[in-house]
Amino acid sequence: MQALDSTPMACDNCFRFDERANFKKCAGCGMAHYCSKDCQSRAWKENGHRIECSSLKVKQAKSSRRKRNDEKYFLARVAVNDAQQKKERLKQMTSIGLEYVSVTVDYTEFPPRCTVDCDMDDLRSFIDGSCRMMDATKKFLRRREEVRREQSELPLEGASDSLAKTHLPTLNLIHEGGNFDYVDPDGARILRIRLVDYKVEEDARSTYGAPPVDLIIRLPSEDGTLVQTEHFLIEDFWELVHIKFDDSDADSEFVQEEPEGGRGVVSVRGGTSSPQAVESPQGSSLKVSRRELAAKKGADVVGLMEDELLDIIKELQSTRNSAIKAVLGAAMLSS
Repeated sequence: MQALDSTPMACDNCFRFDERANFKKCAGCGMAHYCSKDCQSRAWKENGHRIECSSLKVKQAKSSRRKRNDEKYFLARVAVNDAQQKKERLKQMTSIGLEYVSVTVDYTEFPPRCTVDCDMDDLRSFIDGSCRMMDATKKFLRRREEVRREQSELPLEGASDSLAKTHLPTLNLIHEGGNFDYVDPDGARILRIRLVDYKVEEDARSTYGAPPVDLIIRLPSEDGTLVQTEHFLIEDFWELVHIKFDDSDADSEFVQEEPEGGRGVVSVRGGTSSPQAVESPQGSSLKVSRRELAAKKGADVVGLMEDELLDIIKELQSTRNSAIKAVLGAAMLSS
């Protein structure tokens, strides 16, 4: 700090040179420096610093915002790269038509932990849609069988008149706007089948039309007591690929304990430290092992929950495919 204060600089009004410590900066813009109050007053009233000060404040604000945005953009891209390991699981979620999927990258742990999630309301709606589809198909087939039975039990005399009045119920699937409308014989729409459901079995790995991914980033605060959370909506998540970084200088920070002779001294590339400056591996290993054990247990629990969620989605996907096959089969039967 003393070296900085002794740096020579010039007054922005009279251009007199002196040490930095003898100048006062403008409280408005923080950029202009003056050797005296008189110079500051003259610069403000006579030399146009009033306008310049306002302009500099605007530029500083824009520069500050740009810097924050650049930092956030960099953070998001790093997190997206780490989140690519969960892309296949996210694809599986979107393949059944879920509109909201998210991935959380937790940098409060090392290595960073990535977890996926979806909207439970969307999942329940998907389940309800499959149930309605199966129920409607069963009712249609049951009604069709009842009409057939009634027709078979009619006496031959007058059967033609009765048959003319009694028609087998039909089922129509109207393809419109990317959806299949399931219409009953009276023209009422029973339910709507999304086209993604029909195509899911044909191309389960396709991400065409997949929704954007909600990216949640957990960061440690500066003091380490609180967790900071950032949210990003990544629309190009599906087009990105994982980038592997090859650090050729990875060995430069390698720490190794001297096997003999240097007992109690930790060797760091570029110098040595005494036991007072660097905690010995024996003393820190217990703390590290406890943290690692707690983190591993947490990761195992989260991993199991995520596996269970994906197993449920697989089962629901299979059920929906069966329901769609039943609907299409019933529609072909009545055509």
